[in-house]
Amino acid sequence: MIEMSQEWYDNRHEYAKNWNEKTGGKVVGFILGDASGGEYGVPNTVGWIDTIGVHPGYQKKGIARALLMEMVDNLKKVGVDTIYTFVNWRDWGLLQFFRAMGFQRGDMINLELKI
Repeated sequence: MIEMSQEWYDNRHEYAKNWNEKTGGKVVGFILGDASGGEYGVPNTVGWIDTIGVHPGYQKKGIARALLMEMVDNLKKVGVDTIYTFVNWRDWGLLQFFRAMGFQRGDMINLELKI
């Protein structure tokens, strides 16, 4: 498991405080992700974006971009060199966003079993 430094947590708090001031105290966006801790044979240099969201009234204002860049910076600080995320193939807007941020189709494929 990767240990996050106090500086990493402090930076997250400062970043949240700055966004809070810009939006009048409203939560207008979020991003969740983490660095792999080496589980299931995945190297600890891999990070994941689990979910990202921005309130509809605040979309197209650079918030998602800023949230993602902050996540990328924080993941770099703990040694991550590759970030993965899953996107619904039919979610063209989200696919375009991640492509604009430099993501490209990876080697993994999503498999599912409906039961």
